[in-house]
Amino acid sequence: MKIVLLLFVYLTAIQLSMKAQGTYLNSLYNFSFNYPSGLSKLSDDKLNEINNASYNKQMGITFEAGFENTNNTLPPLILVYVLKGQNPSEFNKTVEKYTNNDINITKNVNAFNNIIPIINSASIDKPLVDLENKILIFTGEMDLEIWPYSSKGKGMFILFYGKEKIVQINFATTLNDFNQNFENYFLPIISSFSFKRGFEFN
Repeated sequence: MKIVLLLFVYLTAIQLSMKAQGTYLNSLYNFSFNYPSGLSKLSDDKLNEINNASYNKQMGITFEAGFENTNNTLPPLILVYVLKGQNPSEFNKTVEKYTNNDINITKNVNAFNNIIPIINSASIDKPLVDLENKILIFTGEMDLEIWPYSSKGKGMFILFYGKEKIVQINFATTLNDFNQNFENYFLPIISSFSFKRGFEFN
């Protein structure tokens, strides 16, 4: 009886862990990523509200999807954007434009203790470059008024280069929460992001 009960508990734990994260799949642009259970997908109404904000409309930005903390009074906010006017084949020129010191972070991207000092060294003028996975990482501080309170914030946007499109994922959180939110929310998305087979960067 005890063995059966333990087996039931074990199987239940597996089922709960399987529900502990969701998968975002964009079949139009052929990419996907996993997001942790602490995040929920933005409703269409909330995403439309963001897309209709004057600064996004002026810049011609339309986000494909967004995610927020399941407690929507807390950060982070994550937005997914597909760059439609840039050609992924320009990756090498883009790298040369931003930096002369390429940093390959591929071997560290899954190790939080190793990557956070490197992440914090990235900037808008000098991004981190993952040459193997074709990823550019930018960070910067900003004044945020995204949640019910205003605060000093820190943002990160990451460009994932595919065969046909460049996908940009924007992360925004408070300055004090950046390290923890990176580990809890951002890193699982970065680590699991992939283009569908045949649509990877060529």
